[in-house]
Amino acid sequence: MYDKTTLGLEEALQAVTAAIRAAENVGSRESRTWPGIAVTVVDKEGELVAGARMDGMAPRFFKAAH
Repeated sequence: MYDKTTLGLEEALQAVTAAIRAAENVGSRESRTWPGIAVTVVDKEGELVAGARMDGMAPRFFKAAH
């Protein structure tokens, strides 16, 4: 049997934060052609570990990211 390494909550939150910050740095909200992003981190079974959506994003985008 082999051991699988998975992300914990802290690492998952760091990944979510990094993705949101990168999207925010693309340009001002007015200059972008998209309102933002939704990002999720899931475990090996596809279950949600952490996630977020930027202001202005409808809840459906969070569901689609998952």
